[in-house]
Amino acid sequence: MVQEKTERFDPPEKGMLPGETIVWSRKAGSVFWIMFCGIGLPMVGVMAAAFIFPAFERIGETVECPYCRYDNTAMSPQCKNCDAVL
Repeated sequence: MVQEKTERFDPPEKGMLPGETIVWSRKAGSVFWIMFCGIGLPMVGVMAAAFIFPAFERIGETVECPYCRYDNTAMSPQCKNCDAVL
């Protein structure tokens, strides 16, 4: 990752007490957090929604048992009537 070089900020000495200086620093890793929170987290949310919403679509659906013809919910792995694996 390439970071741009910025000019060093040099504040004027007027208005400061004798011997007083300003220390400027940049927190290490700030570019990472900006990229992670600005791009990474929204992408994770979109991917999670892509997996969750199809599951919500199946909540109201029914699946007929091939053995006893009982209508079971699509989310159920077994028939509620005869315990057959769906």
